[in-house]
Amino acid sequence: MDTSNALRIDANSRQWGGQHHGSDDRKKQRASKLQALFSAIESGDLELAKQALAALTAFDRPNVQDADMAKIVSALQDGNIYSAQYFMREYKTKSINAQSLSAFKVPKNSSGPGNQTTYEFPGFHRVDIRA
Repeated sequence: MDTSNALRIDANSRQWGGQHHGSDDRKKQRASKLQALFSAIESGDLELAKQALAALTAFDRPNVQDADMAKIVSALQDGNIYSAQYFMREYKTKSINAQSLSAFKVPKNSSGPGNQTTYEFPGFHRVDIRA
């Protein structure tokens, strides 16, 4: 008769029930490292920006190879903090615009009268003016 019990020991105490939320933690870490890079660039500290870039590159190489991020990397490698500041502002503007566009929902076919396509936009109210 086997009297042993199988136990699963998880080093991460926040993960109860076997649920893993590593992607959320990874996103937060990436955002933190990106923010550290941007604050170093904004302050004009070239050496600190290079260190933050090295940390970001070691953590998340594929996203650092993005075309817009590559401009920032190239400027920092060339030692040009002013170009890095310019490209950082461009990167932030593009990412803000991309986030605001992704907030809109994709049109979907409604089952209402005439099967017309409806659009749902957050923060907007739909008013029926057909009457």
